[in-house]
Amino acid sequence: MTDSQFTHDSLGYLRDNTFGPAEDLLFVETTRSKAFWPFADRTVSTLTEPRASWATRAVTSLPLVGHRPHPSTRSRKASSPVVAFRGPSRFNGQPILAVVYTLGGSLNRKTGAMAQILICPANVPPFEAAKSGADSSVCGACLLRPSLHGGCYVNTGKHFPRVYEVAKDQSSNLDKACKAIRSSGLPLRIGSWGDVGALPFEFVARLVDAARTASGRARHTAYTSSWKTCDPRLRDVAMASVRTPQERDQAKAAGWRTFRAKVPEAPVLAGERVCPGSNHEVTCSQCLVCSGGMVGGDVVVDVHGSLGVIRAFRAAVSRDAATVAKKSSGTRVVRLVRWRAATLLPATEPARKGCRNG
Repeated sequence: MTDSQFTHDSLGYLRDNTFGPAEDLLFVETTRSKAFWPFADRTVSTLTEPRASWATRAVTSLPLVGHRPHPSTRSRKASSPVVAFRGPSRFNGQPILAVVYTLGGSLNRKTGAMAQILICPANVPPFEAAKSGADSSVCGACLLRPSLHGGCYVNTGKHFPRVYEVAKDQSSNLDKACKAIRSSGLPLRIGSWGDVGALPFEFVARLVDAARTASGRARHTAYTSSWKTCDPRLRDVAMASVRTPQERDQAKAAGWRTFRAKVPEAPVLAGERVCPGSNHEVTCSQCLVCSGGMVGGDVVVDVHGSLGVIRAFRAAVSRDAATVAKKSSGTRVVRLVRWRAATLLPATEPARKGCRNG
């Protein structure tokens, strides 16, 4: 292969001129290896290093906001993010956004090519919201929130800042968002960050319908940690996110299918199937079993992320929400005293009444 074989197209993608338009390649340099994603069935094992350095190629080859062209949209420029919802959160009434993006496909190895929906605060960038606790408007009472010292694996500082900057001043247009999803031909991932329970069900239903096949088959994934308090109709389109066998039993009793994250040494429970995407057997865009409803069984996956995330997850599943809240509060000691007093009150109350009456 010669250097002239490689050029960059108008969008900055690395193109191999010996292939046809359907076999364009996107090149990404990682810290450990050079990885290639062929967009057709042709397998590429080696490439001769072009004149420019690999690092330079990596920078110029990456598209904005993590887009990767999908086979159905290769010849078109990836669509800009579209604000599908702007309004109050169902969790606390604070203003939030639901932004449809990666309509040209995602770089996420696990999910594969999917249109994604970011659910984020309207007035605070995602990274700042995760640090300050403003993520409660989109994450609810999830114990894995970073502000609660949880073990959330989502990197809010990676792609979301650019999506947020593009979308923060847009007005919402649900019809435009649904049209963009249908035109992309991609399955839909609701909640690349944020809980689907923060959105009105009628809005979610419109997005789900936009991603369906012509025969009506669901082509989306969605999860909620607010399954105890959210609109119960979400059971038809979302999985209940749980972390313990006890939570799973509660969710099952309430009519939910469950998606359980567990520590590696914990066993797989009866009725659960290991997420096939955890070993990169298939991508989420190929599987699509996490679409709610009552068909498909429950799913379990080992918690993933950095060692710090895994340690935080272990701690989060071993304590209740009150303990996590105390650690994230400046009045931790006062709350701890009040909590202990409340737990001891039933045993001491008769004696106190006796003293008072005496």
